Order: sequence, then C-alpha cells, then structure tokens
Amino acid sequence: MAPAPASLYALLEVPQEASNEQVRQAFRNLSKRFHPDTT
Repeated sequence: MAPAPASLYALLEVPQEASNEQVRQAFRNLSKRFHPDTT
C-alpha cells in the first residue's frame, strides 16, 4: 500500500489557499485522468 500524501492539497496539486472551485476542478481533472473507463 502506498504511503498517504502529506496533505490532500498535495494530492490534488493545489495550494492550501485554493478556493473551493479550484479544489473541485483539480479533483475532476484527476478523476478524468485516472478513471478506468477512459482511454
């Protein structure tokens, strides 16, 4: 099992001062990138 990142902000690659919209967008981008149903 991989070690947990230092923070969720680091996992999403956004600054800690990121707005809710920036966090949501980063999550969506990573979801699209790593979802198994995408090619």
